[in-house]
Amino acid sequence: MERKPENWKAAIEQDGLIWKNHILDQSKSLKFFTGPLAQAYKVRQLPTSFLLNPKGAIIRVNPDPAEIDDLLRKKENVK
Repeated sequence: MERKPENWKAAIEQDGLIWKNHILDQSKSLKFFTGPLAQAYKVRQLPTSFLLNPKGAIIRVNPDPAEIDDLLRKKENVK
């Protein structure tokens, strides 16, 4: 976790993170897990990833790769 946006951006680049979205919650208390974003999305660990459906609704939190593969295979069979 970083306090300053410039450090946050540098950490993303340094770590080679390729995710399209990263959220910076500029919590003044540094109690990130009790902040409004963490509460809204039920973030309890870092990193936290979300699998979204085409409408943008969260369908899984912290899915493992096997779970994602399984969900995609099931979706292909439904078509």
